[in-house]
Amino acid sequence: MKNLMLSLLFACTTTLVSFAQELKIEATYNGFDGTFYTFSDLNDEYYEFSSCAPSVLKEFDLQSEEHIYQYFAVTYVRVEDEDGTYRFEITQLSLVEEEEEEIEY
Repeated sequence: MKNLMLSLLFACTTTLVSFAQELKIEATYNGFDGTFYTFSDLNDEYYEFSSCAPSVLKEFDLQSEEHIYQYFAVTYVRVEDEDGTYRFEITQLSLVEEEEEEIEY
């Protein structure tokens, strides 16, 4: 009976976790306005994230101006809060190296 309960608990937990699908974009960091971390992509689409994983904030101080206008690969999830509203949370962040153009002479 104990094994059955543990199996059911594991199945439910696995199912809930699978709903938090990670999404990815590459975008320029525009800053933090006190509520949202804002990014924009090459098509001028804007993305607002209300939270970041602690590991992201440990590596990148997004509340300062240090990383404004830098280009990032952003991994995020949509999180449902207890009141049924949704927010977007950054789970991973990495700088994207700019490719240098080769100039032919």
